[in-house]
Amino acid sequence: MLLRFCQFELKPHETYLVVITDNMMKYYLSFLLILSFAGSTVAQGPKIDASLGYPVPIGDNFVGALYTSLIDLGGGYRFEETDLLKFGVSFNGSFLFNSANPDVTVNTYLLQPRLFAELKLEDAEMVHPAVGIGYAVMIFDVAGASNGFDVSGSGSQSGFNLNLRVAVDLSKRIFAQLQYDFIKLNIPEGIPATPFNTNINIVKPGLGYRF
Repeated sequence: MLLRFCQFELKPHETYLVVITDNMMKYYLSFLLILSFAGSTVAQGPKIDASLGYPVPIGDNFVGALYTSLIDLGGGYRFEETDLLKFGVSFNGSFLFNSANPDVTVNTYLLQPRLFAELKLEDAEMVHPAVGIGYAVMIFDVAGASNGFDVSGSGSQSGFNLNLRVAVDLSKRIFAQLQYDFIKLNIPEGIPATPFNTNINIVKPGLGYRF
């Protein structure tokens, strides 16, 4: 089995190696395909939206300490509606990078498929609060050398994702939204299972469009 390595600087002057297997990526891709198939087989008349946001890591964790955000792209598909709730699937993809070490660059792609429920407010129809539960996958693309060793390669980590979102209509199709993501990463052996290494908090302000 081919092993790949991704390097994180978790504390000052202290470095750990995260060992990732290729089989993990096959599992994640299968999960995304299943989620996509589920959305395509529901009742007709879907309600679709797309969004553009800026991910802001917050809190005391390795993403907030070491990574710089660039962009977040999202989409939602509502397939069921009751008098009180709308149900759907959504997906977010974010791009971040870590250049804390001048000799090593880490480009990171955060993928977040989920199911969500959106509350319908009769007295405030322009406001759309929602909660989502899903899975987060962080894919790391590493290039460079550290202490004379080539650490180039790719790897991934994953875990549970809780998403809270509030969208406010600016017009019939355009809306502003604020999302909060809590991610609990599964940590491989060799990495201390501390909140700094496992708990990720991200706030995403953005704009969206309904089709």
